[in-house]
Amino acid sequence: MTGRGRGAVKRIDLPVRRWVESHPARAGTLATWAVQGGALVAQLALVPFLLRHIGADRMGQWFYLLGASVFLQVGDFGFSQTITRQISYLLQIRRRSGDRHGFFLRVPGLRGLGAVLAAHRWLAWRGALATVGAGILMDTCLLFHGAFRRSPDLAVCWYALVLAAVLSCVARVNASYLTGVLRPYHERVGFGFGLVVQYAFSFLGVLVEPSVAALGAASVAGAIVQGACWRWLAADRPNAVAARRTITARLWRLCAPQGSATLAGSVAFQSNQILLGQITSATMVAMLALPTRIAAVALEGLRATFMPQVSFIGRDIGSHDARAILVRIYRVFAFVLGATVGAYAVFALAGPAFIHWWARGELDAPFAVFLLLAILNIVVCLENLAAGFITAHGVMPFAVVGWLAAISNVALMFVLIPRYGLAGSVASTLIAQFVFSTTYTFYLFWRRLRYWHAQDPGFAWRDLWPIRREARPPEDRRP
Repeated sequence: MTGRGRGAVKRIDLPVRRWVESHPARAGTLATWAVQGGALVAQLALVPFLLRHIGADRMGQWFYLLGASVFLQVGDFGFSQTITRQISYLLQIRRRSGDRHGFFLRVPGLRGLGAVLAAHRWLAWRGALATVGAGILMDTCLLFHGAFRRSPDLAVCWYALVLAAVLSCVARVNASYLTGVLRPYHERVGFGFGLVVQYAFSFLGVLVEPSVAALGAASVAGAIVQGACWRWLAADRPNAVAARRTITARLWRLCAPQGSATLAGSVAFQSNQILLGQITSATMVAMLALPTRIAAVALEGLRATFMPQVSFIGRDIGSHDARAILVRIYRVFAFVLGATVGAYAVFALAGPAFIHWWARGELDAPFAVFLLLAILNIVVCLENLAAGFITAHGVMPFAVVGWLAAISNVALMFVLIPRYGLAGSVASTLIAQFVFSTTYTFYLFWRRLRYWHAQDPGFAWRDLWPIRREARPPEDRRP
């Protein structure tokens, strides 16, 4: 490139970089939207491609194993989210104290960002071992029953997904650092590159060998590229010191409630595909998976509008700025409520026709499934926002109610799936989630809001959107 060309690129690059650094939350949101949009476009092409090359039954087997692989997140066990919250809080303490050598928490025993990252790395490698154990246990005791019989193709695909989960668990150390230092756009960029590689290898692998195992191998390739990108983008992280046992033990106690709640959420939201496949057939799993994946893409796009704000809420809590906390949470909640209701209204009304066109009429689901999925995702999106606000305070009180919702969901599915099929699978999740988890989460959300209102009694609704009035010159009072 000539000197003039490099100068032109630099003139374009510098303003973009300055805007990203001065608006990290917006940059993270736009990056997530770009990733989800690209994933949606890739899935639009991938589903007809898989139907043509491997058929609806094998595609249902792939969705079955892909849904079951969510349980392999037990290896992370809340480490990533907890470390992200702690790093965000430590950054605010550093700015306030002027410390240039380390980050400090008020929790005794957690001293310095390097020590926290070392403890996270130690826990991540143990989590990788737990992921392998969970994969073997699920292979032998859970997955291949009922309509699903174990075959070499399915076994290779499953253990490829286990390997991808192990690689992702270890790479999460760098991803947590990027999100915690208020650079969520970098975390999304690394995730997006991994998705690009995974979808590219999915097309190539199925063309070479039309099997489910080829899709599992593509997941491994995506996890490798994703981890490499996160490692490169987090190259400026402090050097991790030797992990001390006391720090690791304290960090484990902080992560355990988050990990238990995450595992309970996996049971609540992913067990329906496993039970549906074992009670009915693999084709029924594919019929449920397509609208579920569209709803999930919309949910991730909506979550992108408020999840980057959780780090900033943690920063405001660290500075005890009640006005900033109330303004931020009310603005985000109002936007998310309107956007969620509008997006899922479109999903419920246009979804059946879209799926009929997308899957060439082979995997049509009834309208009741789309309606129930819309209601469920509206509830989940608002609940995630409320839960993010609560966990930004450093507490995770959702483990017990999460497990109550998960157990009741599984029990309801054994009753509703044989009677109502696909609609019964979604209805059981909606009933269990709303009765146990949603009501409790919003009760805690309301209590936290009351606390911050008490800290700032002068807060009024007009403070959310202040009206800027131009200064007027003083009136001339001369006769």
